Amino acid sequence: MKKNIYQYWVLNFSILILFILFFSSFSNSKTTAYTQEKIYIHFDKPNYYAGEDIWFKVYLVNAATHSSETISKVVYVDLINPKNEIIETKTIKINEGGGESDFKLSAGLAGGEYTVRAYTNFMRNFNHSYFFRKKVYIKSLRSENIEDKDLVSKSAEIVKPDIQFFPEGGYLVNGFFNRVGFKALRIDGKGIDIEGTIIDNSGKEVLQFKTSKFGLGKFEFIPEKNKLYKAIIVYKGVEITYKLPVALDKGVVMKVIEHSDDYRIYLKSSFDKRLNNFNFIGTQRKGVIFKAKLNGNNAKALIKVPKNILEQGIVQFTLFNNNNEPISERISFFETNKANVNINITPSKQEYGTRELVELEISLDTIIQQKLQTNMSIAVIDMSTVETDPNGLDIKSQLLLNSELKGTIEQPGYYLYSDDSERKRNLDLLMMTQGWRQFIINDTLNNQSKQTFSAETDISLSGSIKSFYNHNKSAIAEVSLTYNNSKELGYDKLITNNKGQFIFKNLNFLDTTSVIIQAKKIIKDKKSKNVKNPKMNFHIEIDSFIAPKVTLKQIQNSTEFSKEMINKSSENTEYLESIYQLQKGTVKLDEVVLKTSISNRDSLYNKKRILYKDPSQTIDFEDIFVNPNENPLTALEGRVPGVSWRGDGIYMRGASTMLGDNRALLLLDGMPVGGHAIESIPISDIAFIDVLKGYKAAIYGSRAANGVIAVYTHNGSEKSSTNKNYKKKGIINLVHPGYSHARKFYEPVYRTQKKEDDKFDYRSTMYWNPTIKLNEQGKASISFYTDDVISPYRVILEGITQNGQIIKTEIFLNK
Repeated sequence: MKKNIYQYWVLNFSILILFILFFSSFSNSKTTAYTQEKIYIHFDKPNYYAGEDIWFKVYLVNAATHSSETISKVVYVDLINPKNEIIETKTIKINEGGGESDFKLSAGLAGGEYTVRAYTNFMRNFNHSYFFRKKVYIKSLRSENIEDKDLVSKSAEIVKPDIQFFPEGGYLVNGFFNRVGFKALRIDGKGIDIEGTIIDNSGKEVLQFKTSKFGLGKFEFIPEKNKLYKAIIVYKGVEITYKLPVALDKGVVMKVIEHSDDYRIYLKSSFDKRLNNFNFIGTQRKGVIFKAKLNGNNAKALIKVPKNILEQGIVQFTLFNNNNEPISERISFFETNKANVNINITPSKQEYGTRELVELEISLDTIIQQKLQTNMSIAVIDMSTVETDPNGLDIKSQLLLNSELKGTIEQPGYYLYSDDSERKRNLDLLMMTQGWRQFIINDTLNNQSKQTFSAETDISLSGSIKSFYNHNKSAIAEVSLTYNNSKELGYDKLITNNKGQFIFKNLNFLDTTSVIIQAKKIIKDKKSKNVKNPKMNFHIEIDSFIAPKVTLKQIQNSTEFSKEMINKSSENTEYLESIYQLQKGTVKLDEVVLKTSISNRDSLYNKKRILYKDPSQTIDFEDIFVNPNENPLTALEGRVPGVSWRGDGIYMRGASTMLGDNRALLLLDGMPVGGHAIESIPISDIAFIDVLKGYKAAIYGSRAANGVIAVYTHNGSEKSSTNKNYKKKGIINLVHPGYSHARKFYEPVYRTQKKEDDKFDYRSTMYWNPTIKLNEQGKASISFYTDDVISPYRVILEGITQNGQIIKTEIFLNK
């Protein structure tokens, strides 16, 4: 069959009089440059145990050039659990193209496949498929079993594989040889090996087909007019049928073949006007790189695209008809080593012992990359405790593959690094299928006029002013902002627009920040400037940041995946037991979960809660009896598991109990206060108290590591004592988490023997440095001490240069 197909194309194009094409290169043109952005996150390792830290470095680059010149300077990073719930969000300030932070995982976190998602506000204008996503497997410290009866019931279900067919160029056309790519996936989105038969509507067998790798494959055939085609496979003993796309009577077939020096695009048309006055355009990240005008009454064309005008990465070929409508499209991947930066990591010796100092020298190839500015991060991991994935996502596969195509690519590193002789063929199959008629440039150019999310260079606070007595009525007012944190104290004011809306921009909250927003009546009479207590009959509504919806497809019924989860959960966790071992004498109690009922006071709750809407627990003082002379915080004891009042603060039992001070963050109407500030408040003034635990407290930053106790008091509309509460009109307090900052990575030092060093040292991440700085000679040095485990180390360095060249290298150390 392959020989006949090849002869078919050669015969048709050997009699073709080649067009003299108007061919021009636009590799330096900026006329179609766009401002989309890409994100890559370098993690210290690919999988974790509950209780560990996920250390990460964020790289934000211009999608066209991969340089650090981006319009956004703020990145949001979400940690999403297997139930599609965002359990924590970090706001990262980007400086010189990068920023770093970490997720502190709770020791009681359930095991499973989590997802880290990252995006800028500006990226929300485009398809969310281009957000950064990476799956991270987290192993629980407690035993987790999936009941056998569930597995048995699910295994009885035959879930039909998802098989899609992608004609090269976009459509099947009758009477021509058509090349068709296909992709077969199981329910968890991973490729599956299949084989089957294509038959026509008379039942006649046309051809047989099978997958190559990751569920990818292709076949070729000539569809005939008035015939329909379907594919038949047998999966787990069951015959399943899939329909092929219906072939067109009039259309163009495109076939792209890569040669050593060029790409050759074969076109065949069955239109009445054939290919006359059609345009052929090639695009890459920076826009249009070449054009070809097709003239003459010819039904066939051969276009050669030289590789020397291409950049490394995806190139898109598009054919437009004489009405300038795209009718056929195909993408390919151009590979070259010229775009990579030569970086070297040189160890001080080839083999190390336990608790020995390791020194590594990092250097650029000064002959080629002299004085090149770089942005790099490095991780050193113990290979005995970390499941490494040689084909996992890295900075190169993210920027050149994952960020350009929709959907998740299974083992993206395979397509760029594997020694498999079929690698390039399978890479082209990926372009034919997952890249079929989808490309980041298309979405960007088509959505330039539909931008509703602005680019952020700093934190902003926005909201609207309403009448205090009618929250549906907008009001114009003077709005002031006062903020205070450990690093700065600031003040600003402005006048709302005609709709009562306001926004404070360029807020550089480098830490958890206390904020007071106040609305006052605009006083135009100069004589009234000194009037005390100006009218503040306003209600302030703060715009809450609403994260994009999580639309990931989670595995619900896959028996294969369930078994995989069981196997991973049962792996040895001995090395972590010493880290989280309970102190001697500690009594371990079972957690008591209290179920709260929904009351008609939800509207009251939502008015007062600014940064969150779903606390772990609420104590409503209308529903309980408390001694009027009692400290309001003692009402939590016995009602909230693990909470106690000790005079100097309120304590919450949790993961931090074993690690040090476990005082919770205490808030009064949104402002952080000490425990004594609450003691002086009459019980009758307390409306309710919210308790936030675990990931729900993460929005308040590191100060809320042990949870949050949020006390809310009544205002004038809720109590009759309006004189006392009059001043609360037109004012609102809140705590903004500010930018997230990574805590210092712990590095033990063994220069001298200490008593505390007797404890067995077992670490999975030996070293993490998110900001490698080169000196004037293009070199940098790092050092760390080994642990007590005899195991090799993997050193991974990733980054990018200021002008967009990708950096990736790794070495292994023997121990």
